[in-house]
Amino acid sequence: MTTPTLARLTRRSLLGAGLACLALRPASAAPEWRHIDPVAITAEDIAWFRACRAVWIDCESGAPGIVPGDMTLEDYAAEFDKPRSTIIARMERLVCTFFLHARFTPGTYAFRQPVEGGASFTVTPNHIRLLQTTNWRGNMIDCKRPYGDYVHFEIDMARALGLPVFLSPEGYDEIGPENEARMDALHGEMLFVLQAYLEHAEMRPGDWFIPYDGWEGIVMPRCAPVGADQVARYKAAMAAITFRGMWETPYDLVVPRIHASVALFAVKG
Repeated sequence: MTTPTLARLTRRSLLGAGLACLALRPASAAPEWRHIDPVAITAEDIAWFRACRAVWIDCESGAPGIVPGDMTLEDYAAEFDKPRSTIIARMERLVCTFFLHARFTPGTYAFRQPVEGGASFTVTPNHIRLLQTTNWRGNMIDCKRPYGDYVHFEIDMARALGLPVFLSPEGYDEIGPENEARMDALHGEMLFVLQAYLEHAEMRPGDWFIPYDGWEGIVMPRCAPVGADQVARYKAAMAAITFRGMWETPYDLVVPRIHASVALFAVKG
């Protein structure tokens, strides 16, 4: 009979010891995700999302957000103080599902719910590109850094659209007054773009994969369905994070979670 080599025995011993140590840890040490299995999205859910409104949030630079159609912004904000709000849970499922699986293309869209008196809006490829690069915090675009890492968000917008960015004599990034005005106008138009997205982004009922931690990650509307390869890579990354969470702190896992989410939602091109 062939006996195992010392190296093989050592590896087995180390593995056994490691698994024994993990077994002694409380089960709650690993991250507890809210959405492991695909979520069911019904026709009623989609109709509810279609009835939501795009509203302008006046904070920092200002940015659009999503509010249920039958609620005021104040009433909806109060839902976040409820530990088990079914409205917040429904909005999270639908935002994540649409952002990952819906398709949205340029075109002129009629509004069932007029926005600032406008009954329709023409969404351009530039609008789509900017929507794909928006940073979201729950149901709203990040008011401080709407399109990237800059508080001077017009710089992020210009880069997303391929416009020239140059250094001022003082060493600051600039795009010039004309493009500054153009970016500010486009930023304001994102309210209408979001309303068009809510009412017209292509989505069907079904069982859909969404991020394990819902909208806690940094998510961006893709405007095109996510591919199976990206989902597989995300699941593998989150499995590794779950395993690491057995001995690392939640703080240690923040950056890996961000990387997994960004890779999932990122759009090439």
